[in-house]
Order: sequence, then structure tokens, then C-alpha cells
Amino acid sequence: MQCLLFLSLLIGFAQPLEEGRTVHLRGRNFAIQLVEPEGWILDTTAAVQLANFILYPNGEDWRSAPSLISVRLEPRRSNQTVEDYVKIISQAFEENCPFGEYAARESDIDSRFKLFDFNCPKRQQEILAITSVPEFFVNISLSSQRPEILKEHFSALQTVLESFEWQQDLTQPDLIIPKRH
Repeated sequence: MQCLLFLSLLIGFAQPLEEGRTVHLRGRNFAIQLVEPEGWILDTTAAVQLANFILYPNGEDWRSAPSLISVRLEPRRSNQTVEDYVKIISQAFEENCPFGEYAARESDIDSRFKLFDFNCPKRQQEILAITSVPEFFVNISLSSQRPEILKEHFSALQTVLESFEWQQDLTQPDLIIPKRH
């Protein structure tokens, strides 16, 4: 992956929420917070060639899991829009899967994300959620080779999207200690 964002990744855990535990991931000058869906494992080391981090069902190996949620942060130019990014992804999809289909997905999950279905016959099926944050596009996908698994695991994607929080510019000001008189 071109972008080496999580070289200084730190993981911390806050109070557990109803769905699972809240996870804090920290990169250079930003942090991400999201809820790890109950019954899923967040892994920052397994698929670094594919994503910044992935989530997969507990008890599975990520390579053979029935579905996978991958989260990628892609660099973005200041004038680049989500629509520009979707065009790039769609062109790459068409090149890799000439008989595939993709379309926008109607959803009321979270208005920050635009959702798309990418279906490649006899291969990977994906529900892709895209948003932009300062300097990056956030690309979160739920993928499986079986459409029924996508439906079954859609609630895990929903948990991730609804809980996703981005915090930019985490530089701390110098501590000012008042002088004693």
C-alpha cells in the first residue's frame, strides 16, 4: 500500500458499548475511534497489503473468514471529491472484473458515508462505504464471495460506520505553568 499511515499505531480501549468495545487507533496527527462489532476481531497487522486494518468474525482466520471488513485510508488532494474517488475505484473494478456490476446503494445508516455495491460474478461481492476526511478518503468495505453472507454480516458494517469518528490534528499545545508571585 502506498500510504504508510499507521507506523506509529497505538491501540487503546475505552468503556465497552452495547455492541462491542470502543477502539482507538492513532496515526500521525489524527485518531480514529470506532466500535468493534460484537463477535468480530479488529486486526492491524494481518492484511497490511490490503488495508490499514481489518475486522473479521471471531474464531476465523482472516484469510478464510466468510466475510471481511477492511478499512483503507487513501491520500486525497484538497480539491478531490468523493465522486472523483468513486470514479477511480469504478474504473479499477471494470478493469479487474469486466462483467461485474456496481451501483450506489440506498441506505439510511450514516449520511457521512456513500454506499455502493460491487458485484463480480463468481468472485468477490462488496459493499463499499466511502467518506472524506482531511487529507484522506476513508474506504470501508464488507466483502465476501457469497451474497447471503453480506446480508448476514451487514449489521457488523453498520456498527463500524455508525460508530466511526475521526479526530484531526492531535498536536498538544505546550503546557504553560503559571509563575508563582
